[in-house]
Amino acid sequence: MTKTLKEQADYNWLQSGTTEFCGPMVAWCQAGGIAKVAMPAMPLAEGTDGRSSSPVQPHPEPRRRRHRPPQPRPRVYCASTLPHANTWSAFTQTHSDKATFTSSWYNNITPNSETPENARIFWPENIQKLRDSQAILAIVEEKDVLRGALIEIGAGLVLGLPIYIVGNRSNFSLSTWQWHPSVRFFSNLEEALSAILRDFP
Repeated sequence: MTKTLKEQADYNWLQSGTTEFCGPMVAWCQAGGIAKVAMPAMPLAEGTDGRSSSPVQPHPEPRRRRHRPPQPRPRVYCASTLPHANTWSAFTQTHSDKATFTSSWYNNITPNSETPENARIFWPENIQKLRDSQAILAIVEEKDVLRGALIEIGAGLVLGLPIYIVGNRSNFSLSTWQWHPSVRFFSNLEEALSAILRDFP
């Protein structure tokens, strides 16, 4: 019959008064005189009951990699005169991975795009897109005469949007509103977009 470590230790202690156990041998039990095979004493662990005195360390759980949720891109409305439409189309396509460009007028220009019927449709749409935006990026070159873009920038100021202008202050369309605290000037579109990305991380 297989003995536990504790039973074996007790058995060895009881037998120590009559018999030395140096290896397997036959010992006569004093009480019954029955021959039993006495197994050699097995070395115990650090504790008296065979258990280690140091607590068992559990296996550490594998570290889970934290996936950072994708950050929302800043929503930017582009404003300028119609001749800059191709510039906007190329720029917004190139940088679509950095910002969400809410405006789309530069992709919808046709010979009849400025008819009264179309204006009744696209102006409410443009105003709603401004409401959905976080910033306005505008091109104002020296000889540009702002019309619709001037209204869009004014609406942006009313909505509390920051205005990022690529151009210079000499354009007469800028008037005194160019000194509004929300209006900033930059030398090129890439520089202005970088500022937007810093302001809306």
